[in-house]
Amino acid sequence: MAKGTASRLVKFDEDPKKAVQFDENVEWDAPREDEVLIKVVAAGINMADVKQAGGLMPFVKTPIITGRDYCGVVEEGPSDLIGKHVFGTGGPLGYLCDGSHAQYLKIPVADVALKPDALTPEQAGTLGVPFFTAYLAVVTQGRVKEGDVVAVPGATGFVGRSALMIAKAMGATTIAMTRRDIGDSLPYADHVLCTKDLEEDDILAKLRELGRPGQIGVDLFVDTVGGDMCSRGIAAIGKFGRVCTMAAPSPAAMSSFSTFEFYRKQGTISGVNTLMVADGICGTIMRDLSALFDQGKLEPLPVAEQTFTLKDYAEALALVGSGKIRDRVALLPWKE
Repeated sequence: MAKGTASRLVKFDEDPKKAVQFDENVEWDAPREDEVLIKVVAAGINMADVKQAGGLMPFVKTPIITGRDYCGVVEEGPSDLIGKHVFGTGGPLGYLCDGSHAQYLKIPVADVALKPDALTPEQAGTLGVPFFTAYLAVVTQGRVKEGDVVAVPGATGFVGRSALMIAKAMGATTIAMTRRDIGDSLPYADHVLCTKDLEEDDILAKLRELGRPGQIGVDLFVDTVGGDMCSRGIAAIGKFGRVCTMAAPSPAAMSSFSTFEFYRKQGTISGVNTLMVADGICGTIMRDLSALFDQGKLEPLPVAEQTFTLKDYAEALALVGSGKIRDRVALLPWKE
């Protein structure tokens, strides 16, 4: 049995100081044969954590230790894994079972993935949700293949940047769609389409122009924005094109499209929900991502210099929720 500290979500409230509580007397049972106990070195804080604390995820029950992303060292489990530096995210972690905003964490052995050698704990511990979500959209659901043309609206966001990198690593041609001129700040984007001053017809014409010859549209449209963006994706894809969506500004967000146009293309639309990924699949995806990082095909997202302790978790949530920070935020459970 391990003993340590953690941050718990104890009630739903828009004020993080009222929602979370520092717990200095937490016990973790010894892992089962199919589990490992990880000493958490760094954990990520996501916008989803802010929404969770605010009560926007009705399936979450309190009290619960939050946290989806992590990097740490295996302390208990199969002998060949003891001492290994690992990272991960996904599945029910932090939503339906205790998560990574703690000094220790238990996960299934099947979800163990070794940390990429070149990444710091802070980098590895905060990349989980963006890259895991993007991988599901681009590879698992989007079935990207070499030579495809992939468009990503919201390309400057964490998931958008991750999706562009993964698509590029898979041999696709990438189109970064943005609302502002970003110049050449996304080196993994083959094309940058600033939509700020364009009419809808002009945006669609440009996307179709950038598609493969004869395709009359893109092969994959990764919607990280939600709302009407999904219908734009349906219009932008070519024959056998795919649209993957993973965002909704609100539960009431709607999108409409021509079913005639959609079926004539034999298109596919799918949702991406990391909560529904089964144990084992999470590990497989993270191991694939680890290999891509080790091969130099992916690069970590920038991490803020300011880090937070478990006692400071409410402050960290407020910062992430403010939208004023453009870097990933790391929680260091063993930092005093």
